[in-house]
Amino acid sequence: MKKLCTSRDSRLYYRCVCDIVAALNMIQPKVSFHLGVLKEAGLIKDRRQGKWVYYSIEESEIFRRFLILSVLSSIPNDVMVEDRNRLTEFIRSKTTKVNIVRLKDKTASCRR
Repeated sequence: MKKLCTSRDSRLYYRCVCDIVAALNMIQPKVSFHLGVLKEAGLIKDRRQGKWVYYSIEESEIFRRFLILSVLSSIPNDVMVEDRNRLTEFIRSKTTKVNIVRLKDKTASCRR
């Protein structure tokens, strides 16, 4: 999960619940419950886009961010690699209109 949340790649700042479910290989209700707890604690934020909800680390308070990173640093590296690989594979397999749009493509489509 650390790599999901801390990458500088702008596509990773916000993640849909379905992406997190696929990356962690957990059931959606369990992931949604824990995301709700983290949100209530002020550790993550969400944004809605239609029927989809996207989550990201709340960066407004630096102490909380360091707390999250310290907890995530205790996760074994091989577990993070497995989660990251599972997420990458899931994203590549998406073929619907809800595909993640690369920032450069999104910017190009917004030009007038």
